[in-house]
Amino acid sequence: MWFGSAEQKVLVNNAQTIRFWGTSAHEAGTVDVIVRNSGGREDRLVQGFTFAPPESFDFNGSWAAYAGDDYGADMRFVIDHDKLMSLTCGSSLAIAFAEPPAVSGGQFSFVGDDGLKVSGQIVSDINAIGEINVPPCAPTWWGDKSTATQFAR
Repeated sequence: MWFGSAEQKVLVNNAQTIRFWGTSAHEAGTVDVIVRNSGGREDRLVQGFTFAPPESFDFNGSWAAYAGDDYGADMRFVIDHDKLMSLTCGSSLAIAFAEPPAVSGGQFSFVGDDGLKVSGQIVSDINAIGEINVPPCAPTWWGDKSTATQFAR
């Protein structure tokens, strides 16, 4: 899958849904989306994706994320007033940050004295990606901005 000339990592959920992440830095603007299957057949959605600066997104709210190599572990986090307030991962206890890390330019990062690490990048107004080392969630995650009532998959 390509956005303009940049190839993307994808996860094909089914015949109608392709998830992508890891878009590289790109100037703001709209590009074509090209999807090519393993047989070489491709389709193009003209002006199908818009790159926007992270400062234009509202990061605040509840996020539902999925972590691990197969993205099977549920992860939740809350951003309030542009700060990462809390996080849970699978069966782990909720982590509340004494000094919540700031979300700046769409990114956040925390390293605790106990070795806890979490980082994230907001890549759209409703999607984020990152890394974490909280069992059972390891090592990468992707998430969707949700409301508290939308946490079920």
